[in-house]
Amino acid sequence: MASPFEIFRRNQWLVVGLFGLSIFAFVFMDFLTPGRGGNELFPILLGVLLGGIAAWLISNTTGRAAVMWAAAGAVAGGMFVGLSGNFFGGNVAVPTNEGGLSQTDLNELGDRNRIANQFFASLRSTLAEREDAPEGLADTPLPNFNYTGVRPDPQLPFRQIPNVLGAQTPREYGLVFAHLLGEEADDAGMEVSNDRVNALINSHFGISPTRNEIRDIRTKMGVGETDLFDAIRGEMRHRDMYSLLLPSPTSLPTDAWELYRKLNQTANVAYVELPVEQFVAEAPEPTESQVSELFDEYRDQQPNPVTKLGFLRPAQLSLGYLKTEREAVAETVPEPTDAEVDAFYEANRNTEFRNPRYDAWLIDQQEQRTRDEVDSALDGMTPPAPSPG
Repeated sequence: MASPFEIFRRNQWLVVGLFGLSIFAFVFMDFLTPGRGGNELFPILLGVLLGGIAAWLISNTTGRAAVMWAAAGAVAGGMFVGLSGNFFGGNVAVPTNEGGLSQTDLNELGDRNRIANQFFASLRSTLAEREDAPEGLADTPLPNFNYTGVRPDPQLPFRQIPNVLGAQTPREYGLVFAHLLGEEADDAGMEVSNDRVNALINSHFGISPTRNEIRDIRTKMGVGETDLFDAIRGEMRHRDMYSLLLPSPTSLPTDAWELYRKLNQTANVAYVELPVEQFVAEAPEPTESQVSELFDEYRDQQPNPVTKLGFLRPAQLSLGYLKTEREAVAETVPEPTDAEVDAFYEANRNTEFRNPRYDAWLIDQQEQRTRDEVDSALDGMTPPAPSPG
């Protein structure tokens, strides 16, 4: 009777490989388990491992066939775990009307919120260390990107007031609330431009940071420029959408009636056209004194587009120009003779045709001769005798 362990003996190298995979899964489980490393790969890896082992044992084969069965089982196990989690809702941490949120989604929302808050906290500390920093900058409230917990009262900085969802509400509720605001912003087509993000960074604390300061903060945080802007942009979209959905103060009945009247009240208007030409013949001609008085009254005023009164002439400029064709003029100029060219060269050889490098060479030669003469004179001089000690 064959030993039940014969299959393991015949496939020792496959057993070693599967054992290595199991050791790898258990060693890195902390990094792959949801809630620790922020990933959900461990169930899928476990499905791959168990699927490969199960398919290999069921096949009862060796060699290349065993490898093929194990690979097929690993693929089937991974796909089963990954798809079944989504199908049965196993990956949904928080169900909402806009779709379920997995733990990975919550972690991404939390990371984006953390990046935006940490950046402005670091920016406030960096700006407060400047010599020209405004007084009290270190106590300036940060942009409110949170919906749970507490925040300082702008009127009384020493007093803490609850955020939208309350002081004791878990942070995950705030992340879900921000996600729902983002879905509303998507439906409304709301966008936040890079200019608005830059404006918030440059104006929130009343003093603009330099590019080097922003780069140093990003380097310490380990965040790229695009990720930083996307994080701030997302939080600004949530805040803008919340402001739009926030109930407005109750208005008086008269205000509601006035708004209704503006939107719904209509009127029928009738007008009659009076042709002026029919009344011109009945008007008497003005006297010279009336014309003079009218001219004196409006002589210093610009013409009115409605009454046409105003006799001040705007500043005017009379401009003339002469245009010639270069080619036509060039055809009328005769070609110079060789004698004229030689005469012009001889007359201007020291000005128009002088090589500037030659002048520089002459200056260098003159300076060198001067230095040589000075050195020769110094060599011929007798040094003075030392004075008696």
